[in-house]
Amino acid sequence: AIGGNALQVATGSSQVAVGASALAAVTTGISNVAVGTNAGDNISTGDNNTCLGRGAKPGAVALSNTTQLGHNAVCAISDSAQIGDAAVKKIGIGTFSIWITAGVPAVAAALSGDLGIDQTGGKAYVNTGGGAANWRIITSA
Repeated sequence: AIGGNALQVATGSSQVAVGASALAAVTTGISNVAVGTNAGDNISTGDNNTCLGRGAKPGAVALSNTTQLGHNAVCAISDSAQIGDAAVKKIGIGTFSIWITAGVPAVAAALSGDLGIDQTGGKAYVNTGGGAANWRIITSA
């Protein structure tokens, strides 16, 4: 452990904590990794969690097999991953992106093949030619 109050009460094994208060509450949890101030600071009995970024942590003390990447990223359930907090609006994978919007996507920087998720309307879109004007709703066949 590196950092003030990092891994201060752990009895579990195979823990890695880097940053002030990282994994500060771990008691019997095993194989947790936390890098960043307050990363994983709420885990007590959860196992196999990875928390990278300030405040990245599972949403409950006993969740297991979660991966949180980025500032204040929080997983709500075990066996899940979260990239960033609620402010994140785009996730890129290579040259492909997923855009999260409130309403029909109108992202000028979008490329053909990108996906858009309207979080308020509950619809999914695909961009068919790049730019803001080429978003098409995905419908079932």
